Amino acid sequence: MSFTKTIGSRLEVWNGTAKATGYGPNALEKKDLVRIAPKHPGESARIVSKVKHEHVPEQLKVWQKSLKSAKKELGIKKAKKGEPARMVTGEWADLAREKFAKKYHA
Repeated sequence: MSFTKTIGSRLEVWNGTAKATGYGPNALEKKDLVRIAPKHPGESARIVSKVKHEHVPEQLKVWQKSLKSAKKELGIKKAKKGEPARMVTGEWADLAREKFAKKYHA
């Protein structure tokens, strides 16, 4: 396959216009990329590295556990029917971020 460019963006590599995203061992080729479907209508699909994409479920689980334990520690109850959902802000968010950093980056 002939490429018009040697180095290009992830989209150019995905479409076959460029060979890689950069020089050296960290350069991504098409075999290292994956296309992620859009989450909402009107959004474009994203192209990310396979390695980065594989870590998302693991991060999400750790974040959910961090939120749950932070809520328990602060005594925050589940919102009742008809009440607006609680945003992750203030002390709750700070505590959850701290727990996430300890668990995930340890």
